[in-house]
Parts: sequence; C-alpha cells; structure tokens
Amino acid sequence: MAPPATNQDDIVFFPWQKLVKDRKFRDKEQKLHYEIAAFDEYCLPTTKETGVLVAVLDIVKNVVMGRVQGSQVHRFGSTLTGLTLPIPDLDLVIICPDLSPREVKNNLWTMQATFIRAGLTSRDLCEVRAHAKVPIFKFITLPHYGSIEVDLNFNNQDGIDVAGMVSTYKQELPALRPLVLILKNLVRDAGLGNPARAGIGSYALVCMCIHFLQVHDSRTISLEDDKTPYSNNIEEPLGALLIEMLYYYGCLFNYEDNYISVREGKALPKEDVPWIRESTWPTLVIQCLRNEDKNIAASLSAKNLEHLTTYLEQVYRTIRFQDHDNILASITGFSQETLNHRDAIDSLMRIGQPAPPPSPVSSSRRGRGLPPTTQQRPQHYDDNQSRPQYRGNDNRPGRGGGGGGGRGRGGGSRGGRSDYRDERASGGGGGYRDVRGHRDERGYRPPQQVQQQYDNRSRGRYAGGYQAPMDRNEGDRRGNDSYGRYDTSRREPRYR
Repeated sequence: MAPPATNQDDIVFFPWQKLVKDRKFRDKEQKLHYEIAAFDEYCLPTTKETGVLVAVLDIVKNVVMGRVQGSQVHRFGSTLTGLTLPIPDLDLVIICPDLSPREVKNNLWTMQATFIRAGLTSRDLCEVRAHAKVPIFKFITLPHYGSIEVDLNFNNQDGIDVAGMVSTYKQELPALRPLVLILKNLVRDAGLGNPARAGIGSYALVCMCIHFLQVHDSRTISLEDDKTPYSNNIEEPLGALLIEMLYYYGCLFNYEDNYISVREGKALPKEDVPWIRESTWPTLVIQCLRNEDKNIAASLSAKNLEHLTTYLEQVYRTIRFQDHDNILASITGFSQETLNHRDAIDSLMRIGQPAPPPSPVSSSRRGRGLPPTTQQRPQHYDDNQSRPQYRGNDNRPGRGGGGGGGRGRGGGSRGGRSDYRDERASGGGGGYRDVRGHRDERGYRPPQQVQQQYDNRSRGRYAGGYQAPMDRNEGDRRGNDSYGRYDTSRREPRYR
C-alpha cells in the first residue's frame, strides 16, 4: 500500500532493499524484522550529511553570536536525538533570557536579513512566523550549503530538555528508533507531517511509540482473529512490534475517552483532568514530558486524526492479510526528490567542503539586534521620520545648513524655509516660523496660522501663494483633490 505516484517526483523507491540479508525466512514477521532493520540502517545520516549539518551550524553560530551579545546556540529535536529520516532538518534555539518578546520578534527579522546578506539563504527560501505561538524563523540553505531546512527560535528551553529525555528513552528501548522512523515516514506519506497544516509533529510521534512500548504486552494486545497473539522473538522483534503498533493505534486505542501519558506509562481517562478541555475529547491528547498540563498533539485536528487512524488501519491490513515479496515496500518508500538530495550532498562533499563560512556582517548596532529590515532602505531614509528626508538642492524639501540651506531645519540667523512635512522646523533663533518661513516673536505660531496652512494645503498650495514641491503621487498621499502634475518653476501652481 505504498503511496500512489502522481508525477515523476512522486515515484516511490525502496533503496533499503539492497541492505536486506539474502536468506530464507521462517515467517512474515521475521522477514519484516530484517526489512525494518535495513530501513533503519539506510536512514542513518551519512558522514557527508553530517559534515554539511556541522558546516551550516557553524555559520549560524558565527552570525548569531556576532549579532546578539551573550547568546548561545543549541541544537534540539531529531538531529540531537538521532531519530532522523534521510536529509534531516536542523532545529536550533538561541538562548538569550534578557530579550523581551518584542525584541525576540525583532531579532528574528534581523536574522532573516543577516542570513540573506551572508549568502546562506535567499528571500524566497525563508520565512519569519512572528505571530506564531512560538515565533520562529524558517529557511532553507542555498544549494552550495546542502539545501538544509533550518528552524530557528529564541529561548525555547523546553526543546533542549525534552531532547535529553527522549535520548534517555532511546537508550532504554532499543526498538524505539526503528518504530519511530517507520511511523514518521507513514505519517509523511499520509500528508499529515506538518503541524502548521493541522498535522502532527515528530515529538508527538516519538511519544506515541514510547507509550506503545510501555504498555506493550502480548496478553493485552492480541490481533483480531488470533486466539494467541504474536510471540515476540527477543532476537527478532521488530516485525511483530510494528504490526501490533499499527493495530493498537489504527484499531484499538480509544482516542475519545483516553489520553497518552508517557510520564505515567499508560493511557489515562480524559474526564476530570483540568488541563484537557471537553471540546478536545474527540482529538488526540498526549501529555508533554516536561510540562504536564500541555498537549503536544494539539495541532492535529479531529478530521486529520480520523484520516490518520484510517490510514494506519489500512497499512495494518496490508501487512497482515496480504502477501508481498517486499513487505515494508508495500506500505512506504522514499521519493525521487529524497534520493536526488542525498546524491547532491554526496557530490557537494566529494568535490570539497561547502563554501567557507562568511565573515560576520559588521554592524555598529550590536547587543539586542537591529530593527526588522526585510527590504533594503535607501540611504536617505530616517528611522525617526514617517517619510523620507531628502538631502540636496533648494528645489527639494530636506534639512538645510547655514543661513540659506534647503527647506527644513536650518542654521544661521533666519534658517531655511518651512517644510510642509515638519510643522516645528526650527530656525537659527530657536523659535517657530510661520508658513512663509519667518519666526514669530513670541516663539510659536498662532493656532489660526497653523489651521490656515492646513486649509490652504487641502487646496494644493500654501498660504501666500507658495506652492510646495511635489512629485506626481504626492497629491494622492496627502488626500487632496490635486492629482495633476505641477510646474515647480513658477510660484503659482499650474495644472496640466
């Protein structure tokens, strides 16, 4: 029951078959055991993949620690626990406790601009999710860095702690890794591996496999029409364990009334649990290993849970009641894209290491990061103004110098002419000027003059017949009825 192929990239391949030992098998479970072991071996990261991940990690550390003082970059997730499919993504967390939530979001935008300038990624390969429950920066490295998916967030200490707990379970349960890899690939085949699209994450799948191994008992998990359940051969248990796990989650588990608690080592009733809302009863609930009042499967919708259970049941029946020369290949596989990605990394490392890490982007504004800069701003842009401030000749508004500088803030005894963008443009004596550029003796402009200025501006000109320089779109921005082009060579406006 391999996923159907819709185009050339979706054709399913089974590269682990060449790793299966050529021998006679006594039954289906024994054959499936060796196929799962070969699948597990194929999924191990190659030395070349590890080299690319290390190179990308070094670049990220180099850039981040140069931008945010006192920060530390840590790995978490599947690359740290070793529960990875081919071409793993890189989950990173920046620890800097002094940052406020607003500064965290600003720094995510800063990281995006910095990595683009450093040549690690491009604008169409990255995304900042600043309004997510956990703000995150996601990007894919450029091909000369292996096209690795990277997730970057700030101060997610839970991810680091959970990775250590999962590593401990992995050592205690030898069957955990192969079962997790099979389940992750099946969920990906079903199209439910993206939590952002109402799917389920890797952390929840790991906890499902841990829970199954905790409650696994041949006396309680018997398969449908068998009076005696599968006997678990201690030396070759993976085939029987996979079949029983598919049956457990596809046919047996009561998702509506029970939730999974790895902390307690069993399934517990949902009723009378304060952190489980009644509206979530039809969905999958898995208690977090670290925060006992958190559901790590909350992203999986009720509709997709039904899809998942139906898919697992179909996979179970495919293995249980059908005969195949290659049992595991009948339920899952890898796409051509995955094989091509591995070949590309192999070629990249064969001709030499990835491109050398870029030098840190120099900046005089270090520490808490820079304001978000998703687009390159022109040199005349001023962060403290809502509109561009131009520098230059007398025919454009801007900051003047000396006594006869451009319109705007001037020096000298009189200063420059008043700019319609700045009501408080001060002259040389420190007082305010009227709309014609003269200072009022009392140090401020009478309110009626200010109101008169705005009244005249709505008609497209200043008091005293002076027409402000405008570009062809300025009239629309100011909300008046003057949309024509102006001839600024004359003092009076002329419509064309």
